[in-house]
Amino acid sequence: MPHAPEPTTRRELRLAEQAAQHRHAVPRLVRVPRPRLFGLLLRPVPLGAAALAAVAVGSAVLGGGTAQVYANGVATAQHERLLASAALETALTTANIARADRASGDRLGAQAVGYAGAKRTEALTAARAAVANAQAVAATAVTDVAVDVLAPLDSAAANLQVLIAQAPADLAATSAVDAAPAATAADPLTDAPASAVEATVDPAADSELAVDGADEPAPEPSAEVAAESPAAEPEAEPTVAENLRLSAEMLAAAQAVSELSVQVQVTAGENAAAVVAEQEAAAELARKIDTAVAADNGEIPADVLCAPSFAPKALLRCDAVPALEELDAAFARKFGRHLSIVSSYRTYDEQVTVKALRGGLAASAGTSNHGLGIAVDFANFGSVGDFTAVSYLWMKDNASEFGWFHPALMEAGGSGPLEPWHWEFDAETNDEDVADS
Repeated sequence: MPHAPEPTTRRELRLAEQAAQHRHAVPRLVRVPRPRLFGLLLRPVPLGAAALAAVAVGSAVLGGGTAQVYANGVATAQHERLLASAALETALTTANIARADRASGDRLGAQAVGYAGAKRTEALTAARAAVANAQAVAATAVTDVAVDVLAPLDSAAANLQVLIAQAPADLAATSAVDAAPAATAADPLTDAPASAVEATVDPAADSELAVDGADEPAPEPSAEVAAESPAAEPEAEPTVAENLRLSAEMLAAAQAVSELSVQVQVTAGENAAAVVAEQEAAAELARKIDTAVAADNGEIPADVLCAPSFAPKALLRCDAVPALEELDAAFARKFGRHLSIVSSYRTYDEQVTVKALRGGLAASAGTSNHGLGIAVDFANFGSVGDFTAVSYLWMKDNASEFGWFHPALMEAGGSGPLEPWHWEFDAETNDEDVADS
């Protein structure tokens, strides 16, 4: 047999109390009108003494039995009403406990909704800030980084914007828990006075009226009472858990965008610094070259000259060094060794010394291209007038690609001196400009 639903509303509890009272009432006694009864008793009947005694005894027994039955019925009714009142009080207590539990659950649900809403607000704030920062970084870094460096940031920012667009406008409306104010345990379940229960068990109540009303049928529950039963509310979408998951996803995406923005900023800063450094180096190189060109022969300051990486003791005009290093690299690939420099820049005093030592093989002091920082002498290129060394022959075929030349007057058949080891950077090939070996 299915169990009837437990009453929860005030109306249902009152109806349950009335039904319990009527269900356990004592059946009504059938009463005989008193005039008729007295008429039967007073009517003279000719009886003997024995018969009269029997009638008297029977009447006494009948009267006593009737009184006893009536008294038992009243006692039973009062006992049943006591039980019904106790059951009602238990039901009220149980219902109040359930009500308090529901109120506590509603409060917890409201707290969960608030927490989820706060996390979503936090995620949206962080996401919007990350997108704005990424756009600013991309706008400023576009000239300093390559497209492939910006691509990951652009993609991550676009994905984050999709998550922001999908976020519900009303955060509180996305919860699966009703956030309405919850009832407290102190909220009375019924508005009946406390004396109502006591009145149902008052022994001084009119027992005859209680017995007379015992046969009244209990009223059927009305449609209005049934309508008061709370209907199951459909679950809202998305749930609190889903909201928290989406918020965590958005926060993670915002963090990724922020990290990519930092990476792009660092790369852009490094590239910009490198450009500045290159510009400064180029400006310094130009200053050194201009200073060397403007200086008198043999009077170039040492701090504006440069040394090749493969020959750190040699000094040349700074624009000649990169070309010589490239030439040396090609030479090393061919012969497995570096070019060996035996003479490079010569000061005026050094030119005087060389002229004194070498005589006609040296130019007068102040006229040698060594004094301009654009001439070198290599070892292992042959002796005077000997142009058969493999080093010399290879240089004749390749040196011009790197801006280095062997002066024409020093070639075989030239006006001399015929030095296969003397090479110059971007030098003129006529006799007037080249005066030294």
